[in-house]
Amino acid sequence: MRSAFATLIVAAGLATAAQAQAQDPAAQAPAAAAPVQAAPAAPAAQAAPAAPATPGAPQAAAVGENITLPTSGIGATVLNVIEKVCVPIVRGQSLDTVAKAQGWKLNKREGSWSMPLGGEKAHQVIIFAQNSNKTVCQGEIRYPIGQDEELFKAVNVWSALHQPQLQMQANYVAVDPDGVKRVRRSWEYYDQRTSTAVNISTMKKPDDSPLGKNYDAAAIFYQERTF
Repeated sequence: MRSAFATLIVAAGLATAAQAQAQDPAAQAPAAAAPVQAAPAAPAAQAAPAAPATPGAPQAAAVGENITLPTSGIGATVLNVIEKVCVPIVRGQSLDTVAKAQGWKLNKREGSWSMPLGGEKAHQVIIFAQNSNKTVCQGEIRYPIGQDEELFKAVNVWSALHQPQLQMQANYVAVDPDGVKRVRRSWEYYDQRTSTAVNISTMKKPDDSPLGKNYDAAAIFYQERTF
């Protein structure tokens, strides 16, 4: 399962001057102490792993911290979509039945359902028709520009409070062959019998400008499986 969500995220050398000490035989005794003096340079080699793979990545909230779910804004919206639409349909309910009960609008040509977010007409949530894999819920969120971190933070907190807790599995940035720059973050719980995973991927142009005229966009992926 990990291969579906977690694409792997992205030395130093030291040199000595022993030959310089050999030029003066009388200096052999001090030369013996030279390696001891060089030892403090070792931490420089250990510093490389400390660099974060993705600068600015949020830390997964730990259970027990005083954290709460958002009650408004794009964060609350995406969590409502996960809990009220995605969870029911991956557990066997019909998308048509669930979305209609939530007051969503059907796109008959595509079989998708959408819900407006208010404000700009372009601001909306879309859930796509399921394919043969009924364990998956996929959609797209088009939201006011500049709210990416609010979106990520909400899902991060939700994952930490979820029972069982979902752990962050991937956090990376890539410009894909379609020319879209995606920041992908995914969380997952899995054991020998089950897997629960959620992925949020924000989408922008390579220069970090929005894909749409008046909105930022993110793809949402939610899945529950049993083995």
